[in-house]
Amino acid sequence: MLNRRDFLKTAAATGVGLAVATEQVFPRSSRKTPTPKAKENVSIAVIGVGNRGRHLLRLAAVQPGVKIGAICDVNPKAIEEAQKVLAQNGYQAGSVPVYTGGEYAYRDLLKRDDIDGVIVATNWDWHMPVALDTMRANKYLGLEVPGARTVEECWELVNTHEETGTNMMLLENCCYDRECMAVLKMLREGIFGIPMHATCGYRHSAWGSPKWLQPVDVKTTTEHFVKYAALRNADQYPTHGIGPVANWLDINCGNRFLYLTSVATKAKTINEYVKNHPQGGPDHPNASYNFKQGDIVTTTIKTYRGETIIVNYDNYLPRPYSRDYSLQGTNGIWEGLYRSRGIYIEGKSPKHHQWEKGDEYDKYMKEYDHPVWKDHYEKAQNAGHGGIDYFTIKDFVTCVKGNLYPPIDVYDAATWSVIIPLSERSIANGSTPEFFPDFTRGKWETREPYFGV
Repeated sequence: MLNRRDFLKTAAATGVGLAVATEQVFPRSSRKTPTPKAKENVSIAVIGVGNRGRHLLRLAAVQPGVKIGAICDVNPKAIEEAQKVLAQNGYQAGSVPVYTGGEYAYRDLLKRDDIDGVIVATNWDWHMPVALDTMRANKYLGLEVPGARTVEECWELVNTHEETGTNMMLLENCCYDRECMAVLKMLREGIFGIPMHATCGYRHSAWGSPKWLQPVDVKTTTEHFVKYAALRNADQYPTHGIGPVANWLDINCGNRFLYLTSVATKAKTINEYVKNHPQGGPDHPNASYNFKQGDIVTTTIKTYRGETIIVNYDNYLPRPYSRDYSLQGTNGIWEGLYRSRGIYIEGKSPKHHQWEKGDEYDKYMKEYDHPVWKDHYEKAQNAGHGGIDYFTIKDFVTCVKGNLYPPIDVYDAATWSVIIPLSERSIANGSTPEFFPDFTRGKWETREPYFGV
C-alpha cells in the first residue's frame, strides 16, 4: 500500500476522483476475486420513491452511463409521481419495471440479474431490512440516512457486509458540503494546527408540521420525527452533523470515538403547538400526549486522540436552520455554515483575537476550496441542498461502475448511526458515559483517511 504522503502526491498529479482514490487507499479485503474493469454503463434501481427517493432518482437518471432499471414503493401515489420523474428524463411510459403491491415486493426486484446498484430511500423502519437483503443479493448498496437505529442493527449491517463481500455507501450528503470540505483541506494542510474541539448538529425545526395535528399512532404514523418523538428520547438524526466532523478527525482511520454522554430537555413543543392551534386545542389527544423526545438533545463525544465534539439535535423548537459546525485547533478556529461565518488563524489573521469575516472569510473558502468543488461546481448547481446531493450520487455511481470501495463505508454508517441508541441509553441512565463499539474490529488503527483525498 502507498504511504499517505506518496498517495496524496500521486492523487494530486493524476487528478483521481474521490471514489477512484478510495480503491487505492483502502482496497476491499473481503473480496476474493480481483475488482473487474469499470463498466461504462450500469443499471440503478431505487427502492422507496417518496419525496427523497424521487429526488435521488432524478439525480441518478441524469448521471452519464446510468439506466434506471427498476423502481419500488408500496405507495401507488409515490409510484405515480416517480413515473413523472422518469418521463421528464426521457423514459417512455412502462419502460422501467415497477415493483409494488406489498411490503416485500422489493425482494422480487433484487432477484434481477440486470441491476448493478440499489438506492434505498424507504422510510426509516425499512432501511435495515431492505439494506441487508440488498447486500445479500450482491447489489451495490446506496443507503439513505440514518443507516441503522439500534446497536444490534449496526452490527448486523457490518456483519452482512463482511459476510457477503458486498459494498455499501452511506448516502450522507453533508460530507460533501463545500465549506466542510474546505475545512477538511485546511486541516490536512495544518492550517488549524492540532484539532482539539468541534461542534455540529441537526437544527432543522419541524415547528408547525401539519402532521403534529394527526393523533399519534406509533403503528401507523409515517412521519418519522413525530413517530419517533413518541417512541424514543435520543439524538434521532446524528449523521448530518457528525459525518463531516468524523472526516475532519480521521474517525475509523487512526482515530475513533470512545464514549459519549447525552442530556435532553423536557418535551413540550408538540404539545404546546397543538394546544394553541385552531385545529387542535387543549382537548386534542396530542396536546397531552406524553412524547418521549426531549426538544433538544446535547451529546458530548470524546475521541481516542483526545478531541471533544458537541452534537446538538434540535428538531422541534422554532428556529432557523443550522448544522452548527465549528472547528477549533491549537492554531485557530473556524465557524461557518449558518453560524457566525468567521475564521481566526494565529499569526495570519491581521487583527489579534478578532474574527475575519465577510470578504476576508470568503478568501479562505476560495483559497482552500476542495478540488472536487472546483472541478464540478457548474454541474452541482440545482442538484439539491446547495449541490451536495450531486456529489453524493456522482460518487455512488462511480463506485457502482467500478465496484470500488466507497468514500463513506459500512463502518462509518455503523459508527455514526450508533449515536442514536447510545444517546438514548445515556439520557435514560442520567447522562452516563456510553462507550462506542469498535465496528472495525481494530482496523481503525491502520486504516488511512480516504474521504476527499
